[in-house]
Amino acid sequence: MASKASILLLLIATSLNSARAGASFDLELKEATMKNDWAAQVALLSPRRGQNFEQDLQLGKALVHLERRSDCLKVLLPLLQGTRDERVSRLIRLANEMFFSQETSNLYFEGLRLLSVGKFGDARERLEQANSKETGNLLVIQRLIQVEILIGAYDSAASRIKEVMSMGPLSNEMKAYALKLALVADEQARVGTPRTLMLPRRPYPLSEVPFVFTLEALKKWGRTDEIRTLAESVVRERPSWIFAMVWLYSSGLLSEPMRHRLKIQIDRELKNRDRFEKRLEAEMKSTQYFWVGYISYDDLVKNSR
Repeated sequence: MASKASILLLLIATSLNSARAGASFDLELKEATMKNDWAAQVALLSPRRGQNFEQDLQLGKALVHLERRSDCLKVLLPLLQGTRDERVSRLIRLANEMFFSQETSNLYFEGLRLLSVGKFGDARERLEQANSKETGNLLVIQRLIQVEILIGAYDSAASRIKEVMSMGPLSNEMKAYALKLALVADEQARVGTPRTLMLPRRPYPLSEVPFVFTLEALKKWGRTDEIRTLAESVVRERPSWIFAMVWLYSSGLLSEPMRHRLKIQIDRELKNRDRFEKRLEAEMKSTQYFWVGYISYDDLVKNSR
């Protein structure tokens, strides 16, 4: 009987101690939060990681403010798998894209300016400098992938794509670059059947350059009927997509009547070079220069003869 009483007292004491510890934790966390003491929040919340959604969310926020980008993503990415809470996505975006210094931000925007005017080598240099100062900034890595594809540094771009895949869901731009790199890899391997190239699925891209990447992939997969259907929709719905039209015209996959229809539209759009160049610049600017370097007036004229 005495033994049972002792066990009961021990359980009561343990419960009281746990309650006191819980109350102390809540009070300390509240004080740290009110003071924006991010280091104290991390110290309090890290041992409890994975036990409470709201606390993990707060831990991720604190880690961002301490400029611990990779640690933040380790906390937040598992949360993304089990919830549609927009706060998680926003915080991941913040962790991926926040610049921790003005110098890094300046290097990034200078690289973007150089990219926009076609100075790809210089742009890569600035972006690599930014990346060395703040490893893991998604904005910088995306633009490095972009310029490395443009200058033919495919192995480096492919390695960076794998890094981006570990940082959360891919943007539409990254999906397009991943497709382009898969096309390059299959081309270099000189294989008949695609090996690294996934069959594109609808909905297809709404930007012209990624759409052409999709056409190239469909051709690799032998989807001629699908390409012919897309040619009809491009002529009907996208009359300004001359880059896509020239690709279709020179693909060797279309009937002569369809090639004739394309040729009429292509010649009409390429008749005035100044007008074409101004519209192209406006289009590149509106798409944040993600697709600069792929469309050339001279190449379009040559390939549509």
